[in-house]
Amino acid sequence: MRKILLNMHLVFILIGVVLISGCATHSTVRSDSIPITQLVASLSEAERIAIKEEVSNLAISYHDAMTSLDAEDILSHVIKAPNFAYTRRGSRSNYEEFEIGTRNLGKRFTDKVSSMGPTAVDIITPEVAVVTYTFEQTLTNTEGQKRDFSGTVSWVAIKQDGEWRYIHGLSY
Repeated sequence: MRKILLNMHLVFILIGVVLISGCATHSTVRSDSIPITQLVASLSEAERIAIKEEVSNLAISYHDAMTSLDAEDILSHVIKAPNFAYTRRGSRSNYEEFEIGTRNLGKRFTDKVSSMGPTAVDIITPEVAVVTYTFEQTLTNTEGQKRDFSGTVSWVAIKQDGEWRYIHGLSY
């Protein structure tokens, strides 16, 4: 299982790098003439630690919002943008579809118990990072039926106006 999770983590890193290509023209990238590898290499150890902590805290906060089934709190973690995408078990959603699904959580479920594994944060640029973690959860629907889920989620986070938020996500 650990080997599978390690392989999944590597796949998520590769997916993140591909997704980043869509974010490479993001207005906060410091210079088109500076290679991305130099941008990351220019970070001090303290800056790297701070980025990893901020993005990890975003994941924990998102997980807490999901556990409380609070639609507004969940949506505050993502960027409403034309290139937003979330793929869950092979089904891709744009922002509007993600928002509708999020707002319907409280109508379909009465309780959610969830735990998350440790986060792994990979810095792509000083303003783009990929966070991956595992989760286990039990959802109780409005009929009182419980359903157990477990999986892995990865998000591409972008720092805009001093805040980290998600632009692309993948879970299974």
